[in-house]
Amino acid sequence: NLDIPSVFKPGIRLGGIYMPEVRINDSVSYGTGRVRMTVIIPLNGNVKLDLKNLNISAHQSFLSLNAGLRNTAFSPVPASNNVYNIAIGLTHIRASIKNGFWLYHGRVLYDYDMKNPGNDIFSVFGGAAKIYVKSINKINIFGVGAVYSKRLIPFPIIGIRRTLAQNLNLTVILPLEADLSYKL
Repeated sequence: NLDIPSVFKPGIRLGGIYMPEVRINDSVSYGTGRVRMTVIIPLNGNVKLDLKNLNISAHQSFLSLNAGLRNTAFSPVPASNNVYNIAIGLTHIRASIKNGFWLYHGRVLYDYDMKNPGNDIFSVFGGAAKIYVKSINKINIFGVGAVYSKRLIPFPIIGIRRTLAQNLNLTVILPLEADLSYKL
């Protein structure tokens, strides 16, 4: 995921999830694993000081590249299934005293299923949100987005980010993300 703090830390990230195979009943079991690499590249940005209108504004753009492998084992199916995915996204952040914080994001995603090439998924996501910074530990987000994958689906974006304790953060951006993270 591309969360708010990671946007300001360009570089390469590696991640993974592993869920061991679990037996649901005598004939059905399920397990999954995922490996992902994300590259965040800052593109351009600047800061402007307008003394005439008493305004300071800044903007920054980032390119994100994601590649990954998802492996799913489902017992009625004889072998596991590998799905490769690749995504490219563009994020733009605007901030000013007059207009507040705005976040714009667009992404193109392609999933390739090795066993079922006809089940490939191509999708496009885009959205814009206004970010209200109440304090360093309290952020509210309101916006609108849309996803296209064989049909266009618009949706509202409503979110919060709160610091619950030192190094413990809660981020909920509905309907996209819910994350409870602890920084070691």
